[in-house]
Amino acid sequence: MQNWVSHSGVVYDLLANNRESLRKMQEEAKLSRSETGVISSEDFSYLFSCGVLQETIDAFTDLDVHLVYFVRAHDKWIESMYNEDVKRMRVNCEISDYIQSKINSFSFLRAINFSERFIKKENIHVFIFDPKTFSSNIMDLLGVGDIWDGQTPWDNPSLSVNCVELLRHMSMEYPELVHNVEMLIDNLYRLQGHLGLETDLSFMSSDHNAMIFNHYFEESIGLSELSGGPSIPFWTPRTGLFITQSQQSRALEFMKTVISGDIKGMG
Repeated sequence: MQNWVSHSGVVYDLLANNRESLRKMQEEAKLSRSETGVISSEDFSYLFSCGVLQETIDAFTDLDVHLVYFVRAHDKWIESMYNEDVKRMRVNCEISDYIQSKINSFSFLRAINFSERFIKKENIHVFIFDPKTFSSNIMDLLGVGDIWDGQTPWDNPSLSVNCVELLRHMSMEYPELVHNVEMLIDNLYRLQGHLGLETDLSFMSSDHNAMIFNHYFEESIGLSELSGGPSIPFWTPRTGLFITQSQQSRALEFMKTVISGDIKGMG
C-alpha cells in the first residue's frame, strides 16, 4: 500500500501563526488510503520549535504517532546548518561566531527529553544518522517497502566552502540579493561544477571540532545510549582537511573574477 509522505515547512509556518500547512497535512491524512504517513522536517529538532512539535502531534490524535530522531555528529550538524543559513542569506557571520551561537542554544538530547512531555517514551526512536542505513532504518521501523521509490530522501547537494564564503560576502555587500537567492545558488552550483571545486573541505579547524566535541561530550554518550549503542560518544573530532584563511581568501578573489554579469543588477 502506498504511503503518504510530506516534507513540509510546517515549523516556520506555525511559528508565524500560519496553520495552513498543518491543515493540508490533516486533510491529506484523511484522504489517503495508506496506513503510514511521514512528516519530515529537521526544524523539529530545534528547542524553539518544541511547542510546534507538540501542536503537530496533537493534530493527529486519532493516529498512532511515533517520533523519530536521526542525530548526527554535532560538528557536522553545526557546519551543515551554517552552510544552509549562509546559503539562504539568513546569517553572514563567520563560522566561529556561528558555533558559539549554536552550542549555547542547541541540544539534541534536551529536545528529545522535552518531547517526552507530550508523547509516550516508547514511541520515541533515536538513530545515529548514516546515509547508508537511513532508508532501511525508516522502512524497518515502519514495516513498509521503499516509500521513496528508489530516490534519495536527503539529497541536498552541498555548496563548496568557497561558494558559501562567496555568498557570505555577497550578502554583506548586497543584501538585496536575498530576493534572487535561488537563482544565485543555482549559478553557484553550476560554477563549482565547472571549476571542479571540492565539497568535502570544512570551514572548521581542528580546534573548532575539539571545542564542539568537548561541549557535547556527555550528550554524545547519552544519544549513543538512546540509540542502543555503548556508553561512549557516538562521534569523535574530525582530523580531515579544512580550508585555511589564506586558501579561503585566494579562492574568494578568484571566484569574484569568474562570476559574470552585474551583481547589483540582480537586486
